[in-house]
Amino acid sequence: MGDKIKRTSDNRRIDERFVKVPVVKDAPADSSLPVRLNAADLSRLDDWISRQRDNPSRSEAVRRLIHQALEAWDLANRRKR
Repeated sequence: MGDKIKRTSDNRRIDERFVKVPVVKDAPADSSLPVRLNAADLSRLDDWISRQRDNPSRSEAVRRLIHQALEAWDLANRRKR
């Protein structure tokens, strides 16, 4: 535990395990995005996964669903123009 405690320039102690990471608005393309789902949404996600031929991981399933939703949104917005 001692290696996680650091001191600041004004001699305050900081436990690095509890330091918040700043939010980066323009994050790189391959950045991590932690997501919390309630039990009902998680169950729906698992149901969607079980109907896929390749049985993707939850992370991959979320990526695919986001991609599908954005493609549908793009298509709908092109029609409005």
